[in-house]
Amino acid sequence: MGGSRPGRYSACRKHRHRPLRLHPILPLMQDQAGLSASGGANLATVNYVGYLVGALAGMVAPRLVRSRPRMRVSMIVLTAALALMPLTRDAAVWSGLRFVAGVASAIIFVYAVGALLSGLRRSAPHLAGWGFGGIGAGIVLSGLLVL
Repeated sequence: MGGSRPGRYSACRKHRHRPLRLHPILPLMQDQAGLSASGGANLATVNYVGYLVGALAGMVAPRLVRSRPRMRVSMIVLTAALALMPLTRDAAVWSGLRFVAGVASAIIFVYAVGALLSGLRRSAPHLAGWGFGGIGAGIVLSGLLVL
């Protein structure tokens, strides 16, 4: 696949921490942490609101999603937010962490797509679908591994 290496790498990294990762572990969170179905839905909603805020922030401040250092900081923030979740069972803290993870995820994704498409524009624009198909295949594979 063509595209820039940072774009491909960040797309892979980002989707390893995809907001959908919450869904395969939801049964564990319900069994081990007492999370209700509505609590899980609330966490997903807060995550998606954070994702929307991050995407809109990229529209308002395009430099936010065009900066490699900011993308790297977003990866660290995302990883930290997810790593902190098992340290508490407080739903409010989880919601805050999921919101932050959503914002960081959006910044990473918009950066990754921009880098991917920019790299492909120069070398092989017809391969853009492979970048997104690979992400989809990764999501399917992670879901199958959890089953």
